[in-house]
Amino acid sequence: MRGMGGGYTRFLVDGEPVPPGFTIDNIPIDQVERIEILRAPVAEYGAGAIAGTINIVLREGFQFKNNDLRLGLSTERGYWRPNISWSRSGQQGLLQWNLSANASRNQTPDESRSIVEGVDLESGLPSGWTTRNHSLGVRESVNVSARLNWRFGPGESLMVSPFILFNQSDSQQRSDLSVTSPASRPSYLWNEGHSQSDSGSGRFMLAYTGKWGDWKVNVRGGGGMNRAHGRSRYQEDRLLWNGSQSTEQAVTVDDQSTTEDRSLNLKTKVNRVVAEDHVLLLGWDVDTGHRLEDRRTLNNGVLQLADFGTQLSADTRKFSYYAQDDWTLNPHWSMNLGYRLETVQVQSQWGGQTVQSDYKAGTPLFHLAYRLDEKSRDVIRLS
Repeated sequence: MRGMGGGYTRFLVDGEPVPPGFTIDNIPIDQVERIEILRAPVAEYGAGAIAGTINIVLREGFQFKNNDLRLGLSTERGYWRPNISWSRSGQQGLLQWNLSANASRNQTPDESRSIVEGVDLESGLPSGWTTRNHSLGVRESVNVSARLNWRFGPGESLMVSPFILFNQSDSQQRSDLSVTSPASRPSYLWNEGHSQSDSGSGRFMLAYTGKWGDWKVNVRGGGGMNRAHGRSRYQEDRLLWNGSQSTEQAVTVDDQSTTEDRSLNLKTKVNRVVAEDHVLLLGWDVDTGHRLEDRRTLNNGVLQLADFGTQLSADTRKFSYYAQDDWTLNPHWSMNLGYRLETVQVQSQWGGQTVQSDYKAGTPLFHLAYRLDEKSRDVIRLS
């Protein structure tokens, strides 16, 4: 948004950040009620969304078809891409439930050729070479999700939503270099790599919506765990130059890593209409996370950065408090005024050392919008 990178835009589903590995392809299009685009950061979602926030709002009480099975098959350069998805829904008393599963396999081949031409600075002779690259990536994934919704009465409901995702990938690549000019000094003759990875993640979310007097109350909590393991080997026939003479050197780099992430969060917000023209919103969030990472890199069998150790662990705690007022002055003018306070505590350990840091930030936010005509989409904004 606004020509800025993805890190400046916050992406949400029903006001919540999406879990790792989740894509919008997991959402059936007929389940989407609307897509909200907030063109500036607001206190409710955080000041980090400088470019804006995209929030996909799902339909309340949406149900899949009782039994829906979809099969897909596509091909690219002779490689097949199968996909299968299944969903089922039902209702029993106050409970509405949806269950869905999806499995896919993608194969992505790629071929390219690059040509380098120039002049050797020492001899003044033409220099150049051609590189041919071949790669093939295979990715397999399976995800299962459920949504259980109890409706107790007008404005009061309880929703439980688990989500499980498994991924596995395998990729291979090779580059071959051929010299086209005798004065060329390339850095290698060929290289090839092979990497494999597998990961699994699970998340659980619970949400309650109700009323407390004139206040509308929304409480959400959940947790998740993600574990990933990767391994790769890179080989290269490297050229070491001494004047016009070169020596070949075989290089092999092996990399292996295991990462585990765990998280818990609790979010509470209350809002009410004040004097018909104001919507007052108050909220607080608590997020905790733990990461354990083990990584080993061997260069021709020698462990790299051995003094730093191979394991890293980190714990984070984040507390957020915010207040926000949406005020519609008249059909032409509207205003948003808010304040958000965040405190973050981080503690990490590696190589027998412990580092702790604390961070605190208070962010006042103000937005003013003027609609040129009540029925027009032309708006002048000041933030």
